[in-house]
Amino acid sequence: MSTLHEVASAPEGKSFMSIGPVVVHKQFNPKIAKNGKLYSTVIVKATGHEIFLSLWDEAAKCRLPEGELTLRGKFSRTNYGSSPSLRCEDLTPPEGAGLFGDDDIKQQADAKPLLKDCIDAGLRAADYITRKDHPELAEAAFSFAAHAFIKGVRME
Repeated sequence: MSTLHEVASAPEGKSFMSIGPVVVHKQFNPKIAKNGKLYSTVIVKATGHEIFLSLWDEAAKCRLPEGELTLRGKFSRTNYGSSPSLRCEDLTPPEGAGLFGDDDIKQQADAKPLLKDCIDAGLRAADYITRKDHPELAEAAFSFAAHAFIKGVRME
């Protein structure tokens, strides 16, 4: 079993099977990341050390209990900015752990299209109409395509 001090001083990429004893200071509800995977961030503390633990996939659904505990699973040491952190994709739920419900999982908000992308969609539509020998419709095609892109419709 490794301590939080050993984890914090280990080189990046080192793997651990169990870490403890630690106290869960704060656990944030799971979210859907930009890559489509589920993740949750946990702040764990032990004897003057504090480290971020990111739980991924099925491990992110685990609601860790309060109090002192030992974490078991597959952990790898990473860096978050300049601070040491841990990544876990396979966690054995500790005794007293629960699961987050579907209502607790925050969905990723749809990204707003950039103005540049909307103008580009309009220009492509106007160019297409002009090449089809209908230059009088280019203005309407530009407007239609740009507005459709804003609403989330993608041209193919």
